[in-house]
Amino acid sequence: ETLRALAAAPLAALESLTLDCCPNLDEDGLRALASFPSLKALSLHDRPSDEDDEIGLCLLGLNSHEGGEFMALASLTSLTDLRLDYTIVDAEALHAMSTLTALRTLSLRSIRHEDDFEGECAALKAVAALTTLTDLDLARNPNLTDEGVNALSTLVNLTSLDLGGCVSLTEEGIRSLSTLTALTFLNVAALQRLTDEGMQAAFPGVPIRKW
Repeated sequence: ETLRALAAAPLAALESLTLDCCPNLDEDGLRALASFPSLKALSLHDRPSDEDDEIGLCLLGLNSHEGGEFMALASLTSLTDLRLDYTIVDAEALHAMSTLTALRTLSLRSIRHEDDFEGECAALKAVAALTTLTDLDLARNPNLTDEGVNALSTLVNLTSLDLGGCVSLTEEGIRSLSTLTALTFLNVAALQRLTDEGMQAAFPGVPIRKW
């Protein structure tokens, strides 16, 4: 109700909105965001709770483990910056966001999606469809696989990519991203199965964070 009231006020032309860690934000609240068509920057990230198994919208009040609530964001076609860290986002919702053709920055740090291999690959293929992205943060997603990350090789406009803490990735998977020749920053901190030689050969001249 509060979001609808704001939309009816002069704030309807709002360009930036932060709703991090809002315990009463539910699916109806996300739908109400459609009333802010001028939004360019939106942050809905949760934060990790004290108990690791409770991470994922526990503080946002969205209890579904499907992540489809975020499909409501597909109408915000002016968005250039979207942050959904520590939330539950599924491949269907990410596919729906293909309408966000102005999006430049996407942060999906430590998200939850379907735990199976096919679900992870589908989610990353959906991200790969957002070809206007220049800044992508996928840090702290320990279940990301080489096969899944390979889908990101088409995001040739990326200048910054954060894969820090994605500990399942190997050098083979990271090197599949050597097509991203516009990169000016790559974070692979805490990835143990990489070599300096392999990284330098795949990403010559790119500053790489390894710790």
